[in-house]
Amino acid sequence: MQRQFHFWAFFFSLKGRVTRLPFALTVLPFKLFFACVPHVMRAYSLPVSSVTMVLGIITICHLIVLWPLFAVTFKRLHDVGLSGFLALLASVPGILNFIASFIQSRALLDHAYNPTLHWTLMATTIAFYTISACTLALALWPGNKGPNQYGPSPRQPDMDKSDVF
Repeated sequence: MQRQFHFWAFFFSLKGRVTRLPFALTVLPFKLFFACVPHVMRAYSLPVSSVTMVLGIITICHLIVLWPLFAVTFKRLHDVGLSGFLALLASVPGILNFIASFIQSRALLDHAYNPTLHWTLMATTIAFYTISACTLALALWPGNKGPNQYGPSPRQPDMDKSDVF
């Protein structure tokens, strides 16, 4: 008997554990998307109004997926036996990126150079790639075999007495 997939529990609950594959298929595409968009914008040399619009759309997308990505990361940390609250550290670059994007869009609209913008963007970029490397490591790190303090193994199906006898 295999476990059923519960959409709302998977993306919104902080209870339980998540194995490597569902974690990787959920988190890595979003990381890749958020990493590639700034490079694409730079490559096409978009006008200021388009950059501001794209930054706004990215911010809205980031806010929409923030909780589901946090919940899945939280449960993946549970699967490897770590506290899910370490996922809060992964949220810091996203918050810093949001602030840096706001500062950047204001500077572009005002046609003003903001000297702190360069350092803010550099710090958020370093934080983003550091957290992305940790996310990749978490996607490759095997979970605890069997039950741990956060629940039963997601690899083992639920069994009750009627399944055994």
